[in-house]
Amino acid sequence: QALHTCVIKFPEVAGAVVHVLIDFLDDSNATSASDVVLFIREVVETYPRLREMVVQKLLGFFDGIKVGKVFRVAMWILSQYCQTQAEIEAALGAIKTSMGSLPFVDDATLQAAANTAAAAPEKQGPAVLADGTYATQSGGAVSLVAKDAPPSVRTLLLGGDFFLASVAASSQTKLVMRLAALPGVGSEVVNARSAEVMACICGMVKLGRSAVTPTKLDDDSLERLWLCLMMLNDPANATMAEIWTDRCRAAYSQLLVEKQKSMTQPEEAKEEAKKIKAHVDDVITFRQLRGKGVVVTEIEDEDALDLSRATGAGGEEDFGSRLKRVTQLTGLSDPIYAEAVVTVHEYDIVLDVLLINQLSDPVHNVCLELATV
Repeated sequence: QALHTCVIKFPEVAGAVVHVLIDFLDDSNATSASDVVLFIREVVETYPRLREMVVQKLLGFFDGIKVGKVFRVAMWILSQYCQTQAEIEAALGAIKTSMGSLPFVDDATLQAAANTAAAAPEKQGPAVLADGTYATQSGGAVSLVAKDAPPSVRTLLLGGDFFLASVAASSQTKLVMRLAALPGVGSEVVNARSAEVMACICGMVKLGRSAVTPTKLDDDSLERLWLCLMMLNDPANATMAEIWTDRCRAAYSQLLVEKQKSMTQPEEAKEEAKKIKAHVDDVITFRQLRGKGVVVTEIEDEDALDLSRATGAGGEEDFGSRLKRVTQLTGLSDPIYAEAVVTVHEYDIVLDVLLINQLSDPVHNVCLELATV
């Protein structure tokens, strides 16, 4: 945190700080290594002149990374900031080396795991001893990772980290898309790299669907892997390449802008607190106590002003503060998903409801009923 503050106040020292911090990527402490790689990701976006140096140093330290989160952020950095053909080829080679050779598990191990799962008795609940305590039970799963095995992407995948698998697949897909967009790169090179990444993704899907890993491949990661396969089927698609590469980086750039705003907000809040919002002798108007002689237009104007305050139309509202007021109304797996942005101003409550049809067919005459609890 101290180095981060130093770089913000003195940008000219960013290069020296990053050069030193990259050496800590191979730290076995997950917290410190994660903080370092997140700081490096922010610096390489804020200071483009350091891009080449960060990419080269990251490629050199990639094999020494020991933490899954650091692997994920490092692969994201490589997929977004590798621009030349040499850098892209080196990034693909580093990820491929860390994953090792295919398949991840041989057919004999897969067959043995399937036979063990088929012969396992059905789960009937915990066993209770005569004294009323639970008996100790152990599973028959066999670890595929040796105790003295060095940490790598392959080791984490065999340990059941399929979120890392989805990040690795998307990072390699982005690199292939960037390679296809470079001028002078032949289709033979692009097709060869696409085939290698496709084979890797298929191997991860096969590993996740087997019974040899401690955890199964979740549906979200599986969907991401299939999406990567679809993108690799046509890596030269300019529209999809823009979404996967340019807009992804633009979203992170916007996140940094919002972060800078949040850091400066405490000082602005102090200045705002010093301003006088209302004097002690200001008149308080109660609409319920108005007389009959009040002009109707005055009431309408005040009502419109109250509504504009409730909806936030009177002032600029950032996207982050709006997300904090989102209330989920239905389950994520319901046929129609509903959520509402709740804005409360004095006695006015405004609901901005969003309905999403998750069915394949259109739905007509949808009625939304709200019940107070």
